[in-house]
Amino acid sequence: LDRLTSLTSVEFPALVTVGGMTQIMSANSITSISMPLLQNVGSFSLQYLYYLNTASFGSLTTVNGTLYLRQLYRLSGTALSGSFPNLQTVSGELYIYYISWYGAAARSPLTLPMLQSVG
Repeated sequence: LDRLTSLTSVEFPALVTVGGMTQIMSANSITSISMPLLQNVGSFSLQYLYYLNTASFGSLTTVNGTLYLRQLYRLSGTALSGSFPNLQTVSGELYIYYISWYGAAARSPLTLPMLQSVG
């Protein structure tokens, strides 16, 4: 999903597996992303997002490529805190670059509590 200028929410409630890359980028209005059943992806990318409030990937356990969290601006709410509670393996790179929080969300951590293996 790229250059979605007026979309405010992305939800794939039944999606379980993506063989290639899951990428959401350049979406200035998205405040909520939910893929609650997604378990395995080839690579995973959130890039150039503004105003993200919540992101939920509660069942994601394996990224078979690279996990990109890049240039996410003015995050609010819980943003990325708790977004990946079951992620255990990233087979490629873990790429986290330029993330900025806004207001009270500045105290909201990026957590990967189950991550055991990268690369």
